Amino acid sequence: MRRILLKAHLYGGLVTCWYLLVYGWSSLGFNHPWLLPSEEGNPIVWESQVKVASGSEDLQAAAEIRNRLGLIGWPVPWTMARDAENVLFFEIARPGKQYRVRYFESSQRVSVSENSTGLGSVIRSLHGMGHGIPNSSWMSSWAVYTEITTWVMLFAIGSGVYLWLKRSERPLMAVTWTIMAVIVSTSLMIYAMRIG
Repeated sequence: MRRILLKAHLYGGLVTCWYLLVYGWSSLGFNHPWLLPSEEGNPIVWESQVKVASGSEDLQAAAEIRNRLGLIGWPVPWTMARDAENVLFFEIARPGKQYRVRYFESSQRVSVSENSTGLGSVIRSLHGMGHGIPNSSWMSSWAVYTEITTWVMLFAIGSGVYLWLKRSERPLMAVTWTIMAVIVSTSLMIYAMRIG
């Protein structure tokens, strides 16, 4: 039983270590932006004709334009604005790319400025993405990988503590250290909740 548990512990760690590396690197990138710099390449500008139902709210119109153009990503609500000529401007964000869209309602014309934002933005985006990206079938696999990693990590923690206790020559000391670690981490969580 112990041998099977050890193999599951090791191979589970190998399968999920890449997720944890991305998670750790992106966490460092939030605190030290120079580790994951955003890049702005030369934008590609293109146009298309799109018919949107008149009277649509801006967010609904943006989602419809995105779908009709076959773009991947989320319309960013705080970038939405209309000018004096009723031209709708908004951005669509996705890992690695940004679209700046202008919709000319009178002529039903769309102008899109497409810009690459680099590998750093992809890694930052993967940090907290538990769901897929609109219009992207393959990005739902990251959500599945997140779920697998979560369960494997819970198993690894439990099996790691168990294996450590079984192997320890002084089990009382191992139990004491385990309890101390739980108390310290729980105290930090309670402290963070109280000051927040």
